[in-house]
This record gives sequence, structure tokens and C-alpha cells, in this order.
Amino acid sequence: MPFYHQRVRVTKPLPDGYPTGLRTWGDHLRKKRLDLELLQRDLATQLGVSTATVIDWERDHTEPGPRYLPRIIQFLGYVPYEPGMSTCDRLPYIRSCLGYSQEAYARKIGVDPGTLRKWERGIAQPNKGYTKEMNNLRVILSGSIKEGDH
Repeated sequence: MPFYHQRVRVTKPLPDGYPTGLRTWGDHLRKKRLDLELLQRDLATQLGVSTATVIDWERDHTEPGPRYLPRIIQFLGYVPYEPGMSTCDRLPYIRSCLGYSQEAYARKIGVDPGTLRKWERGIAQPNKGYTKEMNNLRVILSGSIKEGDH
């Protein structure tokens, strides 16, 4: 009896609860965790929190506290923010997510703290070079973010 060999390619279905939109910290964490095929307890170990904490974040029962944001950002590889945010709104958001004071962040990106304050208040705008760096977040995410580096 002849056999007919046929190959069928099907994309693997997304896991239950896979986020369709990325609105919250929990959505970003769950998507990245599922993409990496990690268990919630694996992520919890990586971030230094309990499994219950990761579950609460992913279900949007709680938001991560500021002290966890640098580790979360390092895990994600980017800083999640609203696409429509202006530069003056985005700067303090990114800076606070990473746990930097204005002075420390100004040193990190190589500007005077007074200049950064003006940018964050919308009094002045960064030039294209700084805007490009901040949009790409290469300044922030280049190298590892270490405790006490802020």
C-alpha cells in the first residue's frame, strides 16, 4: 500500500493568558516570561521576589514597587512607556523607573542637572542627539544596571 508523505506546518498556539495588548507592567512581564518559556517561580527567583508577587503583578492586582523596576527593566530589556508620551513626560518616568535622581541621571547621560530639570519641565528641549539616545534607551540599558549605581 503506497504512503503519501505530507508535511503540515502549523504555528504553535499562544499559551492561555498570553497578553494581546501591552498596557501594564504585568502585561509586559507575562509576555516576556511566556516568550522565554519561564515559569512564574523562575521569574520570581530571577527578580528576587516571591511567586505570589509575580502572580499579583501579572494579574494586575498590584504594581511593582520602585525598588523592583530596575530589575524588571533589565529582564524586559526596555522601559515600557506610553507611545504618545512627550519627551518632558517620558524623561522623569524613565528616570524614576530606573531609580535615578535627577543629578545621577544627568551624569549618566552627560548633561548638567539644571539642563535635565529644564527638559523635564518642558522649558527646553533636548537636541536631536540626546533625543535619539533617550528614545533608543541605549544610554540607560548599555551595560548592566547595578545596585548602588544610581
